[in-house]
Amino acid sequence: MSKNSSCNLSAVELTTIEAMKKEQAASRVAQHKEMPTTKTMAIALPLIFRFMRAFFMYKINLTKTKLFESNTIDSESKKHELVDQQLTLESIESLPPNSGAELVITKMDSFQVHGVNLQEVSNTIKGNNEHQQPVENSSYHSDGGSSNRTSSASTDDLDNDTISTTWSAADVKDMASLKKEMRKLQIYNFLVSTKFMGTVYLCSFIFGFIIWAILGGIDEALNSNSNNRIFVVESSMFEFRHGCSMTFYTVLTIGLEVVGYVILELIFLALCVKADKDTWGIKKESFIVTIVQLLSAILFIICGSIEVISELVDYYVPYGFFIWGYMYFELFMCCTIPVIRSIYFDYTKLNSNESNESNIEKVLKNKKMFKIMLDFARRSYCTESLQCWKDIQRYKRSTKNRKKIANHILQVYLSINSPLELNIPKIEQCNSEITSQLTEKPPANLFHKIQQHCLIDMTDLFERLKNSNTEFASFITSLKD
Repeated sequence: MSKNSSCNLSAVELTTIEAMKKEQAASRVAQHKEMPTTKTMAIALPLIFRFMRAFFMYKINLTKTKLFESNTIDSESKKHELVDQQLTLESIESLPPNSGAELVITKMDSFQVHGVNLQEVSNTIKGNNEHQQPVENSSYHSDGGSSNRTSSASTDDLDNDTISTTWSAADVKDMASLKKEMRKLQIYNFLVSTKFMGTVYLCSFIFGFIIWAILGGIDEALNSNSNNRIFVVESSMFEFRHGCSMTFYTVLTIGLEVVGYVILELIFLALCVKADKDTWGIKKESFIVTIVQLLSAILFIICGSIEVISELVDYYVPYGFFIWGYMYFELFMCCTIPVIRSIYFDYTKLNSNESNESNIEKVLKNKKMFKIMLDFARRSYCTESLQCWKDIQRYKRSTKNRKKIANHILQVYLSINSPLELNIPKIEQCNSEITSQLTEKPPANLFHKIQQHCLIDMTDLFERLKNSNTEFASFITSLKD
């Protein structure tokens, strides 16, 4: 067509061309405006599930740690308090007469200091002064008595540092009495399962599809009766060959959907804040992703409200890429980086020539280090091996009710769907083999293989804790020295 012929276009043709341009512009705008509808679920749900999983994994492992927690620690503390009281009384009895202790005790005999009844101490001193031998023959000046006390105190300090491996009958809890806690654990485990999350994704997709079908049906019914639409302009929601312009009601519907997801996200964000800091960095990653998500949403809204960007720049570089960029960042942050970190850690662990199994046992037998390692395991979501190892040590040290304790270990750690099920292949077969060896007096090495499995299973936990906790690393270094 020549230049003159292009200038001689009829008014109808010019009107048609203008209408086509407007339709193309509306189509481009609509395609990006529809993005919140089609992508809201894909953007919001993964982060909601991350928050939810971090919180409920915290609750699960906190419940597991307390569920079969022994009362032995409390009884041991009471025992040491009684020992301290006895040593206090003995030390006061050993004081020489007329030492001034009578006057102090007389003024304070109506009080208690560190659980010691001072009235009782006062009576002891008075009786001691009445029957006291001469000072030169007193055991207070005896080297033997002094050394015996020093030896007793040293032994007591050693016992305080060593984890208790005794087990009373009260520590063997009946599974039937824990139905409420077990039910709670089952609910928590279901909420963090892939089955639950997959079901929610599917239901969300079906719900969105139903809303689209209902609104599209209403729009088509109004168009057929009154030639008027309330959700789209000059097109149909069931038209897939090109885009369409949205009305206020469509934007309102999308906005309500977005608000619903935002409310859910804020609720689980608040719950996640309450959870302890995990050792995998899941909580930290989730907060970073939340910030990037917020910035992406703000940029998307701002660019959509600037006419130059929405009508000109968007034709070449769609501002909807801010949302796509956020989704790629989320995948990189939450999937790629953890894999790279794991590969690097495994590589450094393979290059380490240290034999850690003996060090792990030494650490576990120290009360303070055991508590540090158990807390780290709880925040790593893997307390089962530590708790099982501790119960096996109690089993080996026990002289009474050993069969009852063995059944407890089988039910709690070596049964499918048990509260602290160990990650052992063919666990049912393992359970059957040990059960067949149970007699009235089971052997002390009944759980030897299980104990070795627990130690091997704790190797990764041990290495990560050693690299992240300076106090723990210093203790390991002292073992080598």
